[in-house]
Amino acid sequence: MQISILLHFMIYTILLSDSAGLESVNEVSKKNILKSEPSKTDIQKYQLFIKNEVIFQNLKPFWKSTGLCPPDPHEESYNFLLSPDMKLNIFHIGSLPRKGISQVRIHWMLDLVQMRVSHFKVEYDFSRLDKLIYLLWENDLQPGFELMGNPSNYFNDFENEIQVYLWKDLINKLAVHYIDMFGIDYVMKWNFETWNEPDHHDFDKLNFTIQGFLNYYDACSEGLFSADKRLRFGGPGGSCRIPTKGHSPICWALLHHCSYGKNYFTGKKGVRLDFISFHKKGNGSSNFIIDEEIETIHYIFSNFPSYINTSFYNDEADPLKNWSLPQWWRADSTYAAMVIKIILNHIYFYYVEKGSDLVKDAKFNLLSNDNAFLSYFPNQFTERTLLARFQVNNTYPKYVEFIRKPVYAVFGLLSKLCPNILSSNLTNGGGDLLNNWGNNIGALATHCVSQEEISIILYNSADTYKNGSTANVDVFLNTSYLKENTSARWSILEVNNWKSNPYLVWKNIGMPSYPSIEDFVLMKSKEEPYMKGPYVFPNSTLWKIQLDVLNPSVTLIHICKKPQKLYQVKNIRFLQVWNKTLQISWTDQNNRCLSSYIILYSFDLYGSYHRLNKKRLLFPSYWHTCYSKKIKCNIRGFYKVFAVDYWGRHGPSSESFHFKG
Repeated sequence: MQISILLHFMIYTILLSDSAGLESVNEVSKKNILKSEPSKTDIQKYQLFIKNEVIFQNLKPFWKSTGLCPPDPHEESYNFLLSPDMKLNIFHIGSLPRKGISQVRIHWMLDLVQMRVSHFKVEYDFSRLDKLIYLLWENDLQPGFELMGNPSNYFNDFENEIQVYLWKDLINKLAVHYIDMFGIDYVMKWNFETWNEPDHHDFDKLNFTIQGFLNYYDACSEGLFSADKRLRFGGPGGSCRIPTKGHSPICWALLHHCSYGKNYFTGKKGVRLDFISFHKKGNGSSNFIIDEEIETIHYIFSNFPSYINTSFYNDEADPLKNWSLPQWWRADSTYAAMVIKIILNHIYFYYVEKGSDLVKDAKFNLLSNDNAFLSYFPNQFTERTLLARFQVNNTYPKYVEFIRKPVYAVFGLLSKLCPNILSSNLTNGGGDLLNNWGNNIGALATHCVSQEEISIILYNSADTYKNGSTANVDVFLNTSYLKENTSARWSILEVNNWKSNPYLVWKNIGMPSYPSIEDFVLMKSKEEPYMKGPYVFPNSTLWKIQLDVLNPSVTLIHICKKPQKLYQVKNIRFLQVWNKTLQISWTDQNNRCLSSYIILYSFDLYGSYHRLNKKRLLFPSYWHTCYSKKIKCNIRGFYKVFAVDYWGRHGPSSESFHFKG
């Protein structure tokens, strides 16, 4: 590619303060703990050329999903799913910018339902499940609702006609109950799904035959349909191995039944299947996931052509199976970069390039990681989780605190992507054209038309390996999208092992089992992406910026034209963690080009407010600690929040929200 004009732009180095702001921490030792510089012994040159051409419009963010499974015994799963630890876990997941994650897919939810049958009358008690659904709802999340579990262990045979009809009634009553409680607009967003991994036969006290599973499926489908025909239902949520490579009889029996079989209740041929869900994990390789998906989807198209327009979900697309198996790379940006690599693989393969003729018509609509589990000592960081969980047992009272891992932070970066994908070419130092995805280096450029905004995300990932390389990338951008861009600003946000790695901080302070408040302050100072800027954007039609994209890491370039105004932050919510700590979150769906949020506090509603956060705050949440030996403070009181944009403008303050303690 020939480029005649190159405008070089020098990056300013003046950044906002990165002070953690806790007086009792020795500042010299703190700097030593937080200081870590990458080695740049292996530098590889790349160029990324971004054109003034949209190659895909209206990309839906299909990756906003996570999941978890409660431990045995499942009949007592309410103790786990309604525990204080899970409430804090869900609070954090719901605190990502712009609903960075919107669905939590949870196993065994029906075990929270109690059922009584007496004198030919059936009564259902949804009170425990109500609490879980309400927990998701108040955190702006929705369930991925697997119709999985056995209320009061009543059911044991789905070839028994009475039990099949009773199951249909249960599902109908459940759906009607939540439509009445939350409204159809909320419930119709849910992905109702079959029993998880049916070919693994993890049915607890139920004994499913293949015919029994098909009867169960029809009962679920008809129960939901009779509640409201707009409710979405699919499955089988399993490995679905093709017959030449594995044994998945229930999976293929279900697809055959829905395509060619008869509905148990209506007797008519054909049963609705709104989406086909399967689980294809990576075995340590990001590209392995796509390969497995291609194999299964091609088999489905070849044997069940009626599914050509059916949506496909990979709702357990994790890089490696076994969530509790400790892996060093799950602790830091290695995992984060690999997740971004997998997502970009799917964007390019299924949406932009239609990467294989075998599956070019596939409608791929959901990619989920199963990483909303709670980690346990001594593997706080190294299990497959979004957060590192610490059980602090040397205080009174004992309490649990979470640290957000880099894999959590990158979902905040994804929330800045735009729906229109721009054409881009990635080349190496020798000028050879590379794929934008599937390699150790990948990139995606996007454009928001209404906001005149450009977001470019790059990753450097060798999957579960650290190769120590640095990708030195020259980015060339045609800026004609930013009309009259004299007021534009831009920034760089990075998630890597040097600027945003709380695990490294924990290691440097001796890996304490029970971190102190001072320790938590240090770790939390590295939870968010590291931001450079904002800077003034040059008034030109061609722009060049040089980046060092470290391995492993994710980098986002964010360019914004000045919006007309900032919007008010809403819905401040609180969750007390300990006597002296309070987790705060709020809703901000409208402001995008922000350099920080500011948190204000007053003990009295009409008293004077003072600023709490001393450092930049990029995500719509704040951890407030009132643990100082020099200053008297209180977590009870009134809180307000406002946004600050790239131009230094302050948005309107939120209403005052009262935390009573």
